[in-house]
Amino acid sequence: MYKIFRSLGTTLLVIGVFVAMFVGLKKYQEEVIFLAFLNGPISPTDPRLISYLRSNVLIGSGSGNYNLKMLDARNPANAAYNQYLTHPIGFPPLQRILKDLFDDRPPGFFVEAGALDGEYLSNTLYLERVKGWEGLLVEPDGKMFAHLLRKNRRAMAANCCLSTKPYPVMETLVTLSNDKNKRFEFGFKAMNALYSSPMASRSEGAAHQTFNQVQCFPLLSLLKAIGVSHVHFVSLDVEGVEGEVARSLLDHEGEGGVMVDAWMVEHQNPNTVLRDERDEDFIQWFTSKGYTLHTIARDAPVFNYVFVRKASSLYSSFYAKRNNTPVLGVS
Repeated sequence: MYKIFRSLGTTLLVIGVFVAMFVGLKKYQEEVIFLAFLNGPISPTDPRLISYLRSNVLIGSGSGNYNLKMLDARNPANAAYNQYLTHPIGFPPLQRILKDLFDDRPPGFFVEAGALDGEYLSNTLYLERVKGWEGLLVEPDGKMFAHLLRKNRRAMAANCCLSTKPYPVMETLVTLSNDKNKRFEFGFKAMNALYSSPMASRSEGAAHQTFNQVQCFPLLSLLKAIGVSHVHFVSLDVEGVEGEVARSLLDHEGEGGVMVDAWMVEHQNPNTVLRDERDEDFIQWFTSKGYTLHTIARDAPVFNYVFVRKASSLYSSFYAKRNNTPVLGVS
């Protein structure tokens, strides 16, 4: 009888091993198939994608014990880095626009795509650090992302790029560097671009180019993964693919139920490169989605367009306060 039970136990054990192997193989196959789907197409709200983002991509917010070079401005080593803070064009005018729009508003939620190291040229650091906002920082360059995490920003972070499609895609990121000009490393990194972008070739000869494969996710998917349906401000600096990224969200608003009150979008008119002309088609598209053009900050040849959603409380309160006249006008 003992031998019978022992034989039965051995048989059950073998069966158990085979069952475990089958279940494990099935799970592995499902994961392989799903990872293949990350190259698209898959719905931006697919539960498997949302779960994957939560487990593998999104990183929780930092402590807020900021490690910023602007706080150590007297250090000569930070002098070149901090020049953007006082440059007459570029960063200071954008900060004035944001302060005028949001200083009288309660804290909100932001998204900054093209976040670099989380400090250099950041359009959202003031909102977070001074005004108490929360947000999401998106940066595809792994080296810049490592710097970003060390800043201890009180915002979630994702080391990826935003998809130009309404589903995940793999892209090639062209990262820039210049060994002869290390002091301005972050300035070169600010011009990193996807290979598919018309901006990718503008620095040929002026900087060393490195090509890396990066995973891109729809902004809608990232927002669903963190449970955010109302974004008060999006800063979009993605070097030439901003129109496609915005469309991947706004053309699918009904599916995801995400609202954005205001956008600050760096954009160069593809039809008038290096000429001082605004992009009327770009403006018209945002207008068709329920936005008004608040202002354009000129940083030739690239403009920063600011759009405000007409149905938002930001629009009604700001324009009532300003007697229906934008603070800076549209240049």
